[in-house]
Amino acid sequence: MLAVTERCEWEEWLNYFLCGVEGQADDALKRIQVIDMLLIGWRKKLDEKPSLLAERALGLFVENPFWTVSKLALRLEVAFTTAQRAIDRLEGAGIVERTTEAKRNRAYGAHAILRVFEQPFRGGTNRRQ
Repeated sequence: MLAVTERCEWEEWLNYFLCGVEGQADDALKRIQVIDMLLIGWRKKLDEKPSLLAERALGLFVENPFWTVSKLALRLEVAFTTAQRAIDRLEGAGIVERTTEAKRNRAYGAHAILRVFEQPFRGGTNRRQ
């Protein structure tokens, strides 16, 4: 930033900044594509025994990879037992798994989605000259 101030090197600074934005956008796009591929595979598994509620629950796990049954029931506006059945379908299909051993307030996670976000940065590395 000192060079920008002292020598008015705005073009170089903007180039540096925009390359960072481009890299972040490329990385986000790649992660979205991986999640889309996961969803396609998961929906095929769920299509074997169609359930609108399991499909809606799946969408919520994409939005947030971790849910408790009670929070999912509230969000889906269904009874606790109905939400539990939807999670059981997702668990049976290998989409989510229980993250706690608690008898109450059990939490479930879509760990494959979390792994997509935990991957190192994969943005573009081309710096424009």
